[in-house]
Amino acid sequence: MASAITVGGIEVVDIELRSACWPQEFVGLSIVQLSDLHYRNPAKETLVRTGVTLANSLQPDVIVLTGDYVTSSTRHAAACAQELSKLRASHGVYAVLGNHEVWTGADYVARELALAGIVTLRDERVALDVDGKRLWIAGIEDT
Repeated sequence: MASAITVGGIEVVDIELRSACWPQEFVGLSIVQLSDLHYRNPAKETLVRTGVTLANSLQPDVIVLTGDYVTSSTRHAAACAQELSKLRASHGVYAVLGNHEVWTGADYVARELALAGIVTLRDERVALDVDGKRLWIAGIEDT
């Protein structure tokens, strides 16, 4: 079951996933995903800031960032990463790069995200310990 609202130009979709195979320790685990920020001007700065505030207000366990922080250059990558550095989740903030980062400067954007304290997964995985159970987060770089 999913519900959606729009807040400040951002669509918020709440989806509850159910599976008989899902470990009991992960029931209720909340994950916030932010994607396609395309930070490129002051209007986008406001939108990113709103997204960060909104994401934090949900008090998530994990935040995943799924690419396209920039559009046609890396010019605003540092500013975007600085805004994203304010994200808070009890089990961490993880990112993958999108096609726009690959086209404009993946290494530079990944470095800026890392400097902002965001774990960027580039064909990597990381294990989270949630109440004694492992949850794997994997990131595959856009090819």
